[in-house]
Amino acid sequence: MHVPPLLVRLALTLSLVLPTALGCGPAVYLAKIREANEVFEQAKAEGAEEQCPYEFYGAEVRLAEARRYAGVAEYGAARKLARESIALSRAALEEMAAKKSKAKHPTKEEPLP
Repeated sequence: MHVPPLLVRLALTLSLVLPTALGCGPAVYLAKIREANEVFEQAKAEGAEEQCPYEFYGAEVRLAEARRYAGVAEYGAARKLARESIALSRAALEEMAAKKSKAKHPTKEEPLP
């Protein structure tokens, strides 16, 4: 059976790079924590602290915990917490956008019969 040389090179490259990339916890964590920090700061700048306190403080606590776990080399837990922080920050941004949209376009409510 003939295997194309390109496929062999690709398989060899993946076999060398993939384990290294997966084992590099700090690099993966750093990308996730940067994203979490950016989304959190955006939510903070738009007023999530007052408009969506549950999501805001949840994101803030998870971001702090992610940093704490990374400090003791628990990168898996740190990535998970960073993802949760991102989700909560985005939820706050979405909720605020929905509130703004609703305020701009109020719906007419029919009186009850």
